[in-house]
Amino acid sequence: MLRVMVVEDEAIAARAVAVMLERIGCEVTAIVDTGEGAIEGASRHCPDLVLMDIRLKGSMDGIEAASIIRERFGLCVVFVSAYLPDELEAQKTSVTGYDFLSKPIDQGDLAMVVQRVARSLGQDHER
Repeated sequence: MLRVMVVEDEAIAARAVAVMLERIGCEVTAIVDTGEGAIEGASRHCPDLVLMDIRLKGSMDGIEAASIIRERFGLCVVFVSAYLPDELEAQKTSVTGYDFLSKPIDQGDLAMVVQRVARSLGQDHER
């Protein structure tokens, strides 16, 4: 079972993503709404995957938090945003190698990302 941390500053959207993850057989380890909380959650909950919104509460955005999480913990991070093209244009070099999901998240797209991550970790995740 893939363990996933959801980093999203809108509570309703975070819960909706958590429900989708549970439907496809994932364990949601934590839901946090700040970059600082994401780093702490990555350390505390040891997820396999972090779904990271780009715009977050607090002083740290999702791109900065994802970079720290990858560097410190080596975790897989997938960005989630309604504003992907414009927001990432200025920061292309710092986000190379990450996957992206557009909001609103489609459960089928989410399932494909989860399966890809599970395969890369050597887990069987068919549901």
